[in-house]
Amino acid sequence: MNYEGIEAYCDSLMLSVLDRSTRSLERLDTALQAKMKDAAAQTRFEVTSVDEETEKGKARVTYMLYPMGSEKGHEMHLTLSKEGNKWIVSSLN
Repeated sequence: MNYEGIEAYCDSLMLSVLDRSTRSLERLDTALQAKMKDAAAQTRFEVTSVDEETEKGKARVTYMLYPMGSEKGHEMHLTLSKEGNKWIVSSLN
């Protein structure tokens, strides 16, 4: 999981969540870290809808997450907020 440069795409709250996640991963033993990275690399995402109309300056993205080795997806959501002329991730729900 490479989060280099991610600060351009997230607000400060999401950055702190990612920072905690990466620090947690770094505390795991090397073999488990490798398994986690492999699972993340094999996880697929498919955007199913984007709602830009319900709330001005925000977009709710619905997507399917397919974990490594799974054909059954899980519906997930994230919210993008417009800051200036770019969209950034402001929440995962």
